[in-house]
Amino acid sequence: MTNSIEQLTALVDSEDPYNYAWMEFEPLWIDAIDRRFQDCRSRIPVLEQLAQRAGIDSVRSLDDVVPLLFAHTAFKSYPDAFIRHNQWDRMNVWLDTLSKGSVTGIDVSNVKDSDDWIEALHSAGHYAFTTSGTSGKHSFINQSALDVEFARRALTPSNVEPDNSRPVFVLGPRHAPNRASAFFSSLADSCGRPGSVHFLTDEKMRITDLSERARMHKRIADGVAMPSEIADFEQATKARAEYGNKQLERIIDLILDHRNEPSIIVGLTPQLWTVFQTARKRGLTDGCFHPETLVFSGGGAKGMNVPPDHVQQLMRFMGLGLDRFGQGYGMQEISSGAVMSEWGRYNFPPWVVPLVLDDSGERLIGKGSGVVTGRMGLFDVSLDGRWGGVVSGDRVTMDFSPSPAGRLAPAVTEITRYSELEGGDDKLTCAGTIESFVRGAVGE
Repeated sequence: MTNSIEQLTALVDSEDPYNYAWMEFEPLWIDAIDRRFQDCRSRIPVLEQLAQRAGIDSVRSLDDVVPLLFAHTAFKSYPDAFIRHNQWDRMNVWLDTLSKGSVTGIDVSNVKDSDDWIEALHSAGHYAFTTSGTSGKHSFINQSALDVEFARRALTPSNVEPDNSRPVFVLGPRHAPNRASAFFSSLADSCGRPGSVHFLTDEKMRITDLSERARMHKRIADGVAMPSEIADFEQATKARAEYGNKQLERIIDLILDHRNEPSIIVGLTPQLWTVFQTARKRGLTDGCFHPETLVFSGGGAKGMNVPPDHVQQLMRFMGLGLDRFGQGYGMQEISSGAVMSEWGRYNFPPWVVPLVLDDSGERLIGKGSGVVTGRMGLFDVSLDGRWGGVVSGDRVTMDFSPSPAGRLAPAVTEITRYSELEGGDDKLTCAGTIESFVRGAVGE
């Protein structure tokens, strides 16, 4: 007989895993989270300390989960000095506090930078990845081989056969230290037609380079950068932009040349908008793409000046509905995000439990009915290599009522970053607690 975790994760193979009733799944969620808790608490030091602090020995309700959630900032809670001073053995100790499998024994004698460290982890079976680190400090998130395989299954669309028959266009690098890049490569390997797989660039995106650029931005903003440093930085930035524009022009030409074939196109909304504008200038009209084309999109406007209905314009131009023009919402800390099954409504899969919390992240306020607004918390019962509970930096509105089309799953209908509200102050109570636990374990 299968247990609750197995029942929930088995739905990855169902035709529509994004439509379910909260009341039907809540008992399964509670049991699955408790199973993960009992398996992880003795192996993940930060979780054990949170449990002791809250006096929780078992999870009997979704309210019990809240004190056990990790702040999204936990995954970059290491002291900066560990990286500056090449203390990769200390970084091992830090990652160990957040991982189910031991990291401390991994050989780092030949590690010279963050990219080398990630490779050393991968060689030892810890498939860690990073976030973009736009602030200059990256999150490092561990995952097991089981996590890698489950994420691949969860993210692969059910409406495309992995038969290597399609042209694939990815508006991003072929090699990058993030989970999205790994999925795009897997998608290209399984679905891409030989000779018809195209990435924006074949150059490897390096963590070290991203960090250096972010630090330079900060030095300039703080007024401490030397004029020669600023000149060199601006020249390098201009060269990267010119190279990026040429690569984008190249792949746009390829996309438009293959528009009559059932292609797969992956890109952020601003990039797709550029494809749209280029096509319009060339006289192409609405509905000019093959009806079996599949698009993965999302990420918001990213500061680009686009009309409010830009996504609808893109879909109309390509002649695709939401079943083929995928819009997603999620975060790196979970295996798979929510999808927009109906316009303006994002549904999480049943192995990801949506938890709407108060603004401080201390109390569950969304309990399966009505419409509530608060901080997005999530628990991913599929995760094997780390604890599956996280408190995000997003303020969301969630509607627990059936959708206009009768879908029963709760839906996120509005999303805002807390850093964009109230002067940019994201007051997440548990962040300081977790950081103090981590610093106590690894030192300064």
